[in-house]
Amino acid sequence: MYTSLICIYYTYCVSHNSEVLPAIRKTGSYSVSTNLTFPNRALNIAIECLEQAGLGSNLIQSWKLDQYIKYSSDEEKLLLEDAKKLITSVSVIPDRPMTPTEVGEALARGLGEDTIIKARTINLLLIKHGLQKAVQKISKKSGKKRTVYDITELGKQYGHMEVTTARHSDGTFVAFPRWFMSVVDFLANNWESE
Repeated sequence: MYTSLICIYYTYCVSHNSEVLPAIRKTGSYSVSTNLTFPNRALNIAIECLEQAGLGSNLIQSWKLDQYIKYSSDEEKLLLEDAKKLITSVSVIPDRPMTPTEVGEALARGLGEDTIIKARTINLLLIKHGLQKAVQKISKKSGKKRTVYDITELGKQYGHMEVTTARHSDGTFVAFPRWFMSVVDFLANNWESE
């Protein structure tokens, strides 16, 4: 987020440098006229930076409305504020990805179980329902077998692969499946068959 704001500020300053410095030299200060409309170029640069930062479209549109509200008449402000309320009322907060252990805890709570469902059981259920697959890899250093899980095409609607900063012995980054809350609902709906 800070990188985006710095990008916006720097780009805006560079693009208005020819306007600002002469005004400071001439009058000793620089101020923006309140009669100015919102600078569309700056808005486009800001939106591009926010999109590159990975912010969701609802958040960007809400921010964009905030910027227009600052430069609008009172009548326009009412309309824009109503639009912003509508956007924020339907905005969905994305799931925080969960480990199989956390999925097991959430599933146990949802099913009213007294004991936590172990990560191993969750991994086996995810494989059984075609949401992930197990791949056997052999460590180049130790020669030991280890099981690595990968999300299938069907599983991508319930989770994603998360890359960590750790590396395997061959230098590749370690990636683990992380699951959204929707996978808990999926497993709960299919629990009777277990």
